[in-house]
Amino acid sequence: MNREDRDTWLLYILSEKIDPDTKQLWCQKIAEMDEENINLQCFLKFIESRSFALQSSQPPRTKTNVPFKQPSKFQPPCKNASAFVATNSTSCNVCNKQNHQLYQCGKFLHMNHEQLCEKHFSDHTIRDESGKFVVRLPFLRDPTQLGESKQIAEKRLRCLEKKLDRNQQLKDEYHAFIREYIDLGHMSLVSDTNTDSKSVYLPHHCVLKTTNSTTKCRVVFDASAKTTSGLSLNDVLMCGPVLQDSLINILIRFRFPSIVLASVARQMYRMIWLNELDRDLLKVLWRWTNEECIKEYRLNTVTFGTKSASYLATKCVQQLLESFRHQYPVAVEKAEKGIYVDDILTGASSEAEAKNLRQQLTEIFAAGGFQLRKWASNSAEVSEGVPDADLEVKIPIDENPNSTIKALGMQWQPCSDQFHFSYQPTEILQPTKRIILSQIASLFDPLGLLSPIIVKAKLVMQRMWIPRRVIDMRNWSRLYLHGYCDASDVAMGACIYIRAVSDDNRTSSHLLCSKSKLAPIGNNRMTIPRLELRAAAILARLISNVREALSSTTFHEIRAFSDSKVVLAWLAGGAARWKTFVANRVAEISSHLPYINWAHVGTLDNPADLVSRVCFPINSSKLSLVAWTKLGGNDDKLRIIFNRQSQYR
Repeated sequence: MNREDRDTWLLYILSEKIDPDTKQLWCQKIAEMDEENINLQCFLKFIESRSFALQSSQPPRTKTNVPFKQPSKFQPPCKNASAFVATNSTSCNVCNKQNHQLYQCGKFLHMNHEQLCEKHFSDHTIRDESGKFVVRLPFLRDPTQLGESKQIAEKRLRCLEKKLDRNQQLKDEYHAFIREYIDLGHMSLVSDTNTDSKSVYLPHHCVLKTTNSTTKCRVVFDASAKTTSGLSLNDVLMCGPVLQDSLINILIRFRFPSIVLASVARQMYRMIWLNELDRDLLKVLWRWTNEECIKEYRLNTVTFGTKSASYLATKCVQQLLESFRHQYPVAVEKAEKGIYVDDILTGASSEAEAKNLRQQLTEIFAAGGFQLRKWASNSAEVSEGVPDADLEVKIPIDENPNSTIKALGMQWQPCSDQFHFSYQPTEILQPTKRIILSQIASLFDPLGLLSPIIVKAKLVMQRMWIPRRVIDMRNWSRLYLHGYCDASDVAMGACIYIRAVSDDNRTSSHLLCSKSKLAPIGNNRMTIPRLELRAAAILARLISNVREALSSTTFHEIRAFSDSKVVLAWLAGGAARWKTFVANRVAEISSHLPYINWAHVGTLDNPADLVSRVCFPINSSKLSLVAWTKLGGNDDKLRIIFNRQSQYR
């Protein structure tokens, strides 16, 4: 029996096992579909949606020795709850019909959490007279299912007080943070403690970040703390969809402009008001001295630590940018492609354009109540006119070689316009797997610029500098995107280079990004051709990612190179000819990059070989970091400028 026949039998058997109501909905669904689209995967997605609908409409089961019995009717929802998903009323809040409940709604059945969260935001978000956003919490379940939490919050507060009493400096910073919260109106004293609405008390603690140039101590509210019912506030909230581009895509685009800008939105979450109907679900306990009575406070803004905070903040910024699209189309497009949570990385081709961009972004964000600060640029002219308090790098630009700022976690020095990588070795008395992994993770390199070094994780990294800008976009007429992949029995690697050709046929090639992965060991060990195929798949995904990040850039040619003729033969044959392992990966690679874009490269001319062979260029006189990050040559053939010797094999 082939796979198609097997899936058909499974579909028939499973459809006969479901309950009558679900089967009726399934029959209604397939009646609206084309016959060729009815398959096992479609049925499984339907069952998953149906299960979610039924689960959302019923109260959670509690741990008990008594057998579960379905209650005769549900308790009515809290009148102040903003949930449109978790409701037990007889009407459906998705299609606004009275004749069926939520779990019977066909429209709801085909909606996922992300769509539900988006609908909730559009239905319940407003802007006040000052332009600030006022949002409501997107509930997945009825918040009345939450139990008591005041006793837990009070116990956690007493433990926090003991910790602060042992560190006076930390205590002063914590009190200053709470004082600022109250003075700005982001937290207010509760005067009417006897309310009928549901209350949830959030424990809080401090997080220290000594590298931050402004706030060293930050108070985090624990919305994941369980109540007496076994549920936390985060358990009944929706997370929401991811609205922003990935960090690596933003950093890739950051490497192209001649003049760049970096900024941070001040207290981004706290600039968004929370609707008064939901504030009782965000209560905290606090007192200034151990002798005072513990008082209750309400949090009035979107709170860091809640599950939906990131979505609500980024969605508000997205809506704000959309309202200025017609007035400042260029600034809005650059902001959408360069914003990551509260950080903005963007750029322009000239100082005048960058300065105008900075002014427009400041105006746009100010309209929504957000203040952009910590401005930094590789040009002092762009930063002119910005108050010193809002500058991350003072004017004139500090020429101290050790002066760096954080650009999405990467150390960037505006003076030399370079990324800086540093590593502080620690004395390890008894190395363990956890300590080794911790040391590897301490070096943040999302672009993979140090892949040959990170693969060789046992060696220590001191300092190295990588140019931020890949090429000067104004001096080149044609751009090429070249990718390389390789594998060994130790590791797999892929790297991408940007090759630029000028009008007078001068060429320049620089490493844009790379990716590495360890080869499986033990019983999962693979043959070299299969590892080479997996490396090709890594490269194909990486190229697809880069093309998406640079969608506005036109490449004269996109090529992928492998030194494995077996892999190239597999790609040339198509997925249908091979067995499952090879066929699946050939199909995936072809979906990202057709075979016509693939070519063979000699092993000695393959820069990805540095990753797969775990070479460490820093301590070698014949192999330098420049050789890895920069390829040279004035002819059409791309040549590697370092000398490969047999000792590196």
